Amino acid sequence: MEEIQNVRKFDGSVEPFSPDKVMKSILNAGGSESTARELLEQLIPKLKDRTHGGVISTLCVKEEVGDLLKARDPDLAKAYLEFKTSTKAFST
Repeated sequence: MEEIQNVRKFDGSVEPFSPDKVMKSILNAGGSESTARELLEQLIPKLKDRTHGGVISTLCVKEEVGDLLKARDPDLAKAYLEFKTSTKAFST
């Protein structure tokens, strides 16, 4: 497994990977802090498997978080994906 160093954003820019940003997104979608922490523990190994050259795309992060949330709480998964879609629209 490769370490996650950076994230390639939708616009092609690269920034350091921040688990805190993932956690904040889950919280903003209505998840509890304990849910966000548990999901992060499951998420990091999955992301490491999809990392190439220390970089992972934000799309991969979104997909993995969405999949984990769907298995745990489909309503929260829907809220997360809607939140991520709406914030992407505002950032472009």
